[in-house]
Amino acid sequence: MPRLEGQAFFNTIAGLAVSFAGFGAVIAWLRDDPSGWDPVNLWRVKTIIRHALSIAFLCLAMVPIHTY
Repeated sequence: MPRLEGQAFFNTIAGLAVSFAGFGAVIAWLRDDPSGWDPVNLWRVKTIIRHALSIAFLCLAMVPIHTY
């Protein structure tokens, strides 16, 4: 099976993206009052997690696409 030359790059970006998603979860976990989210802060945390997981999925999807 041929190895993708940029596979390490894609895996690194995916790992960083998952770390950002975990950072969003830590932000949510460390809130004093978890029931008191205002709409702007809730949107910000959801956007961080959504973008991070999307980037991770796209980077990991590139490996099999470019391998074959």
